[in-house]
Amino acid sequence: MSTDQMDLSRIEELYHRMRDNDDIDRLQNELNHPNIFRLLAVQRQEIRHSNFLAWLLDPNANHGLGALFITRILRHLSIASGSGVNKSIQLEKQATAVLEVRREWKNIDILIESERAVICLENKVDSTDSTGQLSRYRRIVEDQYRASKDFVVYVYLTPSGEQPNDFAEAQHWIPMSYQLIVEHLQRIVQLHSGQISEKTAGYIQDYISLLKRDIMANDEVMKLADVIYRNHKELFDFVFENKMDIAESLYRIIEEEIQSFGWCTKSKNKGFVRFLTKELEPVIPHLGKGWPGKESFLFEINFYWQKGKLVFKSVIPPTDNKELQEVLRKAVAEVDGAKKPSGKQYLVHFTKSWSFDIDKFYNVSKDEVLCALKPMWPLIEEVVTNVEASLLRPDVLAKLKMHRSVTNQPLESADLD
Repeated sequence: MSTDQMDLSRIEELYHRMRDNDDIDRLQNELNHPNIFRLLAVQRQEIRHSNFLAWLLDPNANHGLGALFITRILRHLSIASGSGVNKSIQLEKQATAVLEVRREWKNIDILIESERAVICLENKVDSTDSTGQLSRYRRIVEDQYRASKDFVVYVYLTPSGEQPNDFAEAQHWIPMSYQLIVEHLQRIVQLHSGQISEKTAGYIQDYISLLKRDIMANDEVMKLADVIYRNHKELFDFVFENKMDIAESLYRIIEEEIQSFGWCTKSKNKGFVRFLTKELEPVIPHLGKGWPGKESFLFEINFYWQKGKLVFKSVIPPTDNKELQEVLRKAVAEVDGAKKPSGKQYLVHFTKSWSFDIDKFYNVSKDEVLCALKPMWPLIEEVVTNVEASLLRPDVLAKLKMHRSVTNQPLESADLD
């Protein structure tokens, strides 16, 4: 709504109505809570994130966690790498044998060396891997350590567990999400509060808040903000049309288009719109890892993180339930046009991309955005329709219902016949 459509008296009326709402006071209290990372303005600085993670991962550092954090990470990596039971146990034991945690060794973000293992971690917050970057790091590590170590593991850390851009390298790197980092840190604080100093616990809580709010956009403050927006939509829409974060603005536009097809949006992260059809939403189990809603399958539109591109994917995330993952994999793989997934954890059978320079969409109208997005919808709709049909085949649907029942989420009544 422009200034011509809303006069000053109406703006003042809506503003005073909003200020009398208790939700505003609660939000203000949350925002006024000091956070050491925000005070230092390091929200999106990869170097600072890597520094803090390296500190937490070092069992010999002065945080008082010992090997709690590194043990959980190695346990996850041993499972994600597909190692056998004995090898997984041996890799996990390396947490207590860490010799050194290095930062920026030969430009590698974090390198963890133990007596028998080396973990190479590449951290991406706002960027993606450049051409040849991962293969260069892997050659460096292989040349230095392969002859002397039993385990060499490569980790690609991103906000939502994305695979590397370099598809040829994807098979060597294990994707890891900041959602997983948050889950492990929360569990450590909950279960081991007695052995963690108040100062360290405060740092960790601040870091969790930073990740959830600034990197993944899914913490309680974001939910409260959404409630406030819905209750005062007229005023905020006026403000947003004049000044709004481009990622959030584009999210809302794409979300509206998705809903116009009768689809429903699911786990939200900044720069991604994830969704299911209304027929799939009540039957897809919530046993996945890496997304806030833990869905076991989603369609995804990435409009923010891949430079100059908008990318649509069908995604099966990692899960401890390998039987369910196999059911989903086979059903999607049978759809015409499906490709063999290149990753070990996130299984992507369909990938379609379009040129989309996000920097060009500052201060443009919704109609201009929709015009730029228009060519992609027919191709997306075709894939969604075909994948939905495969997942709703009676034999597949029966298995999905069975796994859905163990998530303690009741099926819709229409799906119980």
